Amino acid sequence: MWYSFRGAPDACIPLFGITGLPGRPRADLLVQVRGPDQNDDGMKITQRPPTPVALPGGGLVHIATQRWELERWAGAADPPDLKRIWAIKPKFTVNGSRSCAELAILDHLGRAGWHGVWVSAFAGELRSEWFPAPAVKTLAETGAPAWAVKAFDRLRAANGGGFGGFFDLFSWRNPDEVRFDEAKVGKDRIRPTQRRFVEQGLLFHCIQDFTIIEVAG
Repeated sequence: MWYSFRGAPDACIPLFGITGLPGRPRADLLVQVRGPDQNDDGMKITQRPPTPVALPGGGLVHIATQRWELERWAGAADPPDLKRIWAIKPKFTVNGSRSCAELAILDHLGRAGWHGVWVSAFAGELRSEWFPAPAVKTLAETGAPAWAVKAFDRLRAANGGGFGGFFDLFSWRNPDEVRFDEAKVGKDRIRPTQRRFVEQGLLFHCIQDFTIIEVAG
């Protein structure tokens, strides 16, 4: 099937007829790129061509893609007890403190009324602040509304119960809005596990709910 989705994030409307690939139908989803050219605090956001993502099942989707110019951290060095896996992450600023690209994006989304978490597949945890702030294992522990917890847990279950392949950020905003944002720093690219995650996510959500955010490394 060929679909073109336009409008609000919940407006999933098939507009075209059926075509196909050998063995199974194909879904080619086109999305209107959303987002301002500059957010309220003056950070520059550049709209990029949508990123084509081939799905494991044979479909093809185009995910809205933006380039964000986040503020780099030029302050003090990391404390010696910070684990190397986190210390090597590119440094960005959140509220005048050292942080990472994922949490810097989350901070900017928060200024637009979104609440969210950084989904760390590596650590198997959810985090809303940089170290040494604690992380949690479930979205319910963050105090998120029940409808957001239900949406997140449903997708986590479809993903085999883990966070592998999850986009970096899961955010929610009333009424009943969710979004999935993947931070790509430097030459980082979409991985096979993330292709599977998108495929699973599209069982429950619209392609407009997914965004790739490119950040200079």
